[in-house]
Amino acid sequence: MKKDEIAATQKLLEQIRIPSKENSINSLEKFKFNIKKNKTIIGLDLREHYLVFAASEAYENISRLKIIEKIAYPKNITKTHPDFIKWFKVVIKKIKSTYPNAFYWFLIPSKYVKTFYLHIPKVPNNMLEQTILSAIKKEAKVNINVWLYDYKIIDHDLENKKLGVWAYLADKKKVKEVKQLAKEVNLKNIGITTYQFALANIFNHAHKNIAYIFIGTDWSRINIYNKGLVLFNREIKTGLLSLAEELLTYIKTQPPLIKLIEKTSSEDILCTLKKLLTEELNKKHPLYQLDKDIIKNAIAPALRRLVLQIRRTIQYYTSTIKKEEVKQIYIAGISNLPNFILEEIYSNLDIQASFLTPIKNKLISVEGIFNLSPKEEMNFSPVIGATLANSNGVNSINFLINKKQKEKIKIQKKISSIISLSFILISLIMFGYYIVLQNKIKTEVQNISILKKQITTFSPKINQEIILKLANKIKKDNENAKKSITLLKPVALLKEVALLTPKNIKLTSLTINTKDSWISIKGITGNTTNSSLNIANYILTLKKSKFFSEVSLQNQELEATNKYTRKIFEISLKIR
Repeated sequence: MKKDEIAATQKLLEQIRIPSKENSINSLEKFKFNIKKNKTIIGLDLREHYLVFAASEAYENISRLKIIEKIAYPKNITKTHPDFIKWFKVVIKKIKSTYPNAFYWFLIPSKYVKTFYLHIPKVPNNMLEQTILSAIKKEAKVNINVWLYDYKIIDHDLENKKLGVWAYLADKKKVKEVKQLAKEVNLKNIGITTYQFALANIFNHAHKNIAYIFIGTDWSRINIYNKGLVLFNREIKTGLLSLAEELLTYIKTQPPLIKLIEKTSSEDILCTLKKLLTEELNKKHPLYQLDKDIIKNAIAPALRRLVLQIRRTIQYYTSTIKKEEVKQIYIAGISNLPNFILEEIYSNLDIQASFLTPIKNKLISVEGIFNLSPKEEMNFSPVIGATLANSNGVNSINFLINKKQKEKIKIQKKISSIISLSFILISLIMFGYYIVLQNKIKTEVQNISILKKQITTFSPKINQEIILKLANKIKKDNENAKKSITLLKPVALLKEVALLTPKNIKLTSLTINTKDSWISIKGITGNTTNSSLNIANYILTLKKSKFFSEVSLQNQELEATNKYTRKIFEISLKIR
């Protein structure tokens, strides 16, 4: 980063995260920092008491993390407070002023999403979706109507005539809630995903099997990724509290240590021991001096139970789902984790293990210097992963777009590309023909000039018949030249229509009849509120063109389905 850019960035962070003395929701000041504004992807993770904000930019198809920050909510304001929307709207307004063309990813917690790896019989395409949906219902055992779902076929077992299908369910109510929040702060260019899918963007650099273990307070979770997808996940009923309870059991057997906790309630001592394990305990506390080897030996039974559950989960995955070894384990938690947890996992499983610190481990590209603690890197990993979406071939799961919509968008892009390439090809052919024709005319003009000189210089025997033949030849060549030039007229008409068609109108058909000198245009407009006005404005624009003498609306009708409502129209144009 340049010095002025670093200074401007720092100014932004200070102005976002420091509220005014009055704790006003409008206390954010103006900020600037230099970033290319058309390739920015922003991640937003709304936690219980603060917002995690990160931004990355794509340079030559490689995303680089530019900024990440934790922004505390104003005092006495939570996500359910009436003034939260006002505060969040101010934050988004400031971000949008700097990134007007950015794409925003909202994250929802993992508890609102379920993933599945299913084996289904190979069926005809028209029965595929219903078969997958039935398999999801059977596996999930939930009311499918309150969930969004999507799937991807990832394996083909030709021998047994089966398909391996990856699928997910996302809480429809939660997705709708986030979508409404985005609408209230006037954000339209958004995606909604979850923590485990965002993390996949970090792991997608390698196609090997990767395990991610999150160690929480009361429980832990293990996700196993393959080619960027969560193929298997499982919750383990062992967390930091289990380790603290094991340590407390040991302390109660040691008379010298009992004196240090005898005046403390069980709930408070467990909290204290949890802080001791995560190296967050005040150094002045008597238990802070407890030898680390004693701690390690004391919690060994609980730690072995955790490792055993991890081993069984990985063995089940490698024997049942993917008969491939897990090559790497990443560990994260809500607090600092002691190194001996890492050592215990590595020594018992013989799998390369490390804490999930994507910046320190160079799993991602960054621009500038980020002074984050391991705890912060682990905590911010999901939002970092969200900013890497749609770069390096990574396609994050977006709960707002399902498989059918993706295929429709893909087809539309393909059709647009074909039309564009066809237009360019026709233009090049016609231009080439025009150049050849011009050269031919130039040659004939030169020949005529030579003949004139010959007639003037010499006095050849000529008669009326020879002169008439020469005149007829020149006349015929000129007529051929005019006919060739008229071939360019359809290209000019096509270009004129393309230039005059606004963005809110999509053309579905265009017919040019040069013989009768008319054009027929068919199209659609999706904005039913202003669709008639949009069509009327389009007709007025066409009437102003020098190419057309008559413009008339032949037909218009409203087409409505469960998913959308649009207006279809047909316009006739008379060519001048």
